[in-house]
Amino acid sequence: MIHVVDNHLAAAKRPLLQSMFADRKRLFVDLFGWDVPVVDGKYEMDQFDNGHAVYLIADDGEGRHAASIRLYPTSEPHMLGTLFAHLCPLGVPADPRTGKFEAVPAAASRSR
Repeated sequence: MIHVVDNHLAAAKRPLLQSMFADRKRLFVDLFGWDVPVVDGKYEMDQFDNGHAVYLIADDGEGRHAASIRLYPTSEPHMLGTLFAHLCPLGVPADPRTGKFEAVPAAASRSR
């Protein structure tokens, strides 16, 4: 099932969100070795996991994260513009009229 979560603090989605943030930690920190924020030693959450983020989360049929993508409006300070502007030779997307979103995908760890 695909879940659309527009509140990362939503109590009803907490187990699914925790599973997603834990998988992001396994992927980005444990596997890729990135130096990114980790909350409580187990959840990768950054400054873009806030009220502007919308998550599309696929569960595994048992309520755990299987895959996800974070959508973020480019009308706000975003990852591409803040951290990776050098990857945009034609300029960082920032026009609120276009409705463009920055997307950060994450897949679940298969070594559970």
